[in-house]
Amino acid sequence: MVIRKLNIRNFGKITDKTVELSEGVNILFGPNESGKTTLYHFLKGMLFGISRKRGKAAKQDAYSSYEPWENPGSFGGTIWFEGNGKNYRLVRSFTREYPRFELTNLSDGGRCTMQDLEELLGGVSEAIYENTVSVGQLKSVTGPDLTRELTNYMAACQGTLDNRMNLERANQLLKMHRKGFADQKDRNARQLQKEIEKLKAKEEVLVKDTESLRERFEVLRSQREGLGARSHVIEDPAQDDRILSLALERARSRSYAVCSFLGAVAAGAAFALQFPFTLRLRKAALAGELPDKTIWMQACRLFWLVICLSLLLFSIHLALKSRTLKQRKERLLAALDRQSHQKRKKNELRDRLEGSMEETLTQIKEKRADLDNLREEIRQLEAQQDLPVIQDKEIEAVNLALDRLQEASQAIRTQMGRQLRDRTSEILSEITEGKYGQIFLDEDLRMTVNTAERAVEVERFSRGTIEQIYFSLRMASGELLGKKELPVILDDIFGMYDDERLSAALTWLSRQNRQVLICTCHTREAELMRKLGLEFYEVELS
Repeated sequence: MVIRKLNIRNFGKITDKTVELSEGVNILFGPNESGKTTLYHFLKGMLFGISRKRGKAAKQDAYSSYEPWENPGSFGGTIWFEGNGKNYRLVRSFTREYPRFELTNLSDGGRCTMQDLEELLGGVSEAIYENTVSVGQLKSVTGPDLTRELTNYMAACQGTLDNRMNLERANQLLKMHRKGFADQKDRNARQLQKEIEKLKAKEEVLVKDTESLRERFEVLRSQREGLGARSHVIEDPAQDDRILSLALERARSRSYAVCSFLGAVAAGAAFALQFPFTLRLRKAALAGELPDKTIWMQACRLFWLVICLSLLLFSIHLALKSRTLKQRKERLLAALDRQSHQKRKKNELRDRLEGSMEETLTQIKEKRADLDNLREEIRQLEAQQDLPVIQDKEIEAVNLALDRLQEASQAIRTQMGRQLRDRTSEILSEITEGKYGQIFLDEDLRMTVNTAERAVEVERFSRGTIEQIYFSLRMASGELLGKKELPVILDDIFGMYDDERLSAALTWLSRQNRQVLICTCHTREAELMRKLGLEFYEVELS
């Protein structure tokens, strides 16, 4: 990629400024506060966009730092560049309300997408850009993202000969799958435990219901035993009536006998009372002294009166006796009816109690059967808790894959470190004119420089040498990751270089077949380029 021209419409403190660039080395010179760093961040924003952070971080992000105070609606700009043999124009607007992205292929007039821009950038991410070809002020030392990106790239190239595979992404996906299986296992375990707890709650209810039914059965049995044996109930009242009628006839026959006896006694008494009177009449008749007719008639009347009174008394006695017997009969029938009704009610209650006892006993048997089935189901579910589940096998497989991935990653790191070490050593040897030529890298890209006497940690060198070492590492990483697609952009990074170091670095940069943009507030870069006879394009920023 070669950037031909850029127009800053409104970005930071720069408004409506156009800068033209060329291939090879471009030196963008300007005093302090002339917008060199702003131009550096503008290029990065145009290539990768500017995202607005949230919360407290939003106060110090790039968006807030470079959002123009005046006319913020025109926050953005345009760049013209060449890539893959074609010319393109990229227009961006960074405003929150109306963000805009427009990539046009000027060679054929077609519109392009964000994915097309990523392909033109050679698949370089913003993290790679910031840690390799783009070096800001006081940022020569690489960040931790470079280690991860290098590892991913080397893993991809090792397996597929391109950079489509992401080692870290694969590792994350495996961990996500493992977490998913673990979560599923936990959910299944919790669901199983809930089912067991639910069944145990049902078991408690069944036990309580069974105990209640047993208590009810005992109460019913006590009530039935309190009623005693079944009572005989007279079902035919007419039979009782016949019995009472026969008793009444017998009572009447006895009354008749008594009346006849009493009548005989009364007649005998009347005869006994009349007999002296009759003897006197006979004597008087024999003596020729007969009483008159009235006396005789009175005697006869008296006799019959006694007879009639006796019979009347006998009839009254018989009527009273019959009435008494009828009343006794009625009372006896009523008593028998009440007794039969009570016995019938008692038998009905007994039958109901026995029916309830039988029904309760049936319910107890059903509850016991349900309880046995429920306890068996609980035992089976509890047994499942101790059995391995399918998620265990999946988790084991993922863990095995992670172990193999880690082993592969370690092997790739070793290979990556060898390639990166060799290229970094070559670049460092060139820009130090052979003074330092061998570098050792650990897996976190911490470096040790092998001198003629011994291996020395990077931190023990001077600031200028440290800048050279990390510059070499960035350039080597850029070649490895970016495939030399992006221009090298350096923002005032040579402040700690002396003229000798700077001449070596500028010579190395001029030999690279790529565009280089050097933003500086000094004139010595241009002077040294002229002194060394190196071609460059100078842009003055006012």
